[in-house]
Amino acid sequence: MKRIFAFLCLTLFSLSSVADEAHFHEGYQLIRAKQYKEAIAVLTPLAEQGHADAQYWLGLSYRVGRPDQDFSDLESELHWYREAAKNNQPYALWRLGKGQYLSCQLFDACEHKNDKYLDQARAIWRQRAAQGDGEAMYHIGIRDLGWRNWIPYYGDYARVEWMKKAIEHGYPRAVGELYYVLRDLGGEDNQKEILTWLRIAAEKSDPWAQTTLGSLAESPEERLSWIQKAAA
Repeated sequence: MKRIFAFLCLTLFSLSSVADEAHFHEGYQLIRAKQYKEAIAVLTPLAEQGHADAQYWLGLSYRVGRPDQDFSDLESELHWYREAAKNNQPYALWRLGKGQYLSCQLFDACEHKNDKYLDQARAIWRQRAAQGDGEAMYHIGIRDLGWRNWIPYYGDYARVEWMKKAIEHGYPRAVGELYYVLRDLGGEDNQKEILTWLRIAAEKSDPWAQTTLGSLAESPEERLSWIQKAAA
């Protein structure tokens, strides 16, 4: 009987988690569609239950503003960043650490601006990258190169390697950063690499890579094919 009860509890928990992620995805898509008022309505119940990602994106929705307001709700924006940071949400930690919230940027009320938050975010991304998280690998390449970032070319090539790892581990959006770094480095070999990695990311359904290939591919047929895929 105890085993049956435990199984039922586990099943209900799993179903609840799936439902929460579905609601979060719905809220995230509303943000991308700039429907912030609707996103706030969807994300608020999740955020109140302690969903860290919902808390961060809810704060961002208040930052960008609701359609019926002249500007963002500053208090709510900061509140949800702080709640997300308590739950080790790295984007929220980074935004607080950099002072990238409106009460800091508009009124110089920057009491949360602190390098310790940046260090926490970097540590989380490093841990997740070690577990194979492509998005975390991308952020290491952008925000956690340390001293390498200050050495000409060395930092660029280190960033290139992290972007490649991110794409390989399921984060094709890193191809944008990879493209611009390789383009700035110049050289025929780098141009070939650009096309190689654009194709890899495009095949992983990244619309930016598909669109870019639509302008760079050699044949008109291939260009049209990638543009159609990007549009879809």
